Amino acid sequence: MPASNGKVDLKNLSFSDSVSYYFDKAAPFTGAPKGLLDQIKACNSVYQMRFPLKRDDGTIEVIEAYRVQHSQHKTPCKGGIRFSDEVNQDEVMALASLMTYKCAIVNVPFGGGKGGIKINPKKYSTYELEKITRRYTAELIKKNFIGPGTDVPAPDYGTGEREMAWILDTYTAMHPGEIDAAGLHEIEIQLDAVLAHAVDLDRRADRPHPAGKRQAVDRPRPRFQPAVGRTPRPGPPARHWAWLCL
Repeated sequence: MPASNGKVDLKNLSFSDSVSYYFDKAAPFTGAPKGLLDQIKACNSVYQMRFPLKRDDGTIEVIEAYRVQHSQHKTPCKGGIRFSDEVNQDEVMALASLMTYKCAIVNVPFGGGKGGIKINPKKYSTYELEKITRRYTAELIKKNFIGPGTDVPAPDYGTGEREMAWILDTYTAMHPGEIDAAGLHEIEIQLDAVLAHAVDLDRRADRPHPAGKRQAVDRPRPRFQPAVGRTPRPGPPARHWAWLCL
């Protein structure tokens, strides 16, 4: 909100408002029409959900979660899913917006997305976390907020390979035969180049990677191995590989 002197008090802006503020500062330099810029800035879809969790001790807890698709100008949307008791709609919207801008800047063909579940994962058992993750995935499937050509999840703060495996398993169980990762190799090489460049820039600036991201860009990326006895087929359009790659 503008202060009494007409200037914006950045300290009192929410995360999402601060992203919009800097977008508005940069927008005039693009020369694009105002209506188009307004569309670029807005989050296209915001899904807020609540679902019950039966805990190990038999009690029922209501879980709050979000998924935001900022832009579908290129599909699929792409963005991590974070587990944190600080998750809220404003934060998820801001991070989804930033994901769109980051992908556009480095010319990665995705729209921005982000997801979050408002929990502290340290306070839940592995079985409880699995139930939360699978139910969250099922809720996204109901609204078509997840899929190889629609919206691709990825690890973020508080999540990792385990949660991605639960998501993938739940999705494949509800969409048997849909996922095809045969075109993974070519796109994975392109991602490796982008990520390696980002790591190199960070090292030059002497900036360590933040904890909680499992140093994903700092370690060798696993290569896709086709199932034994399966003959790899020509890959599908580039947008489909990301489901298994991220």
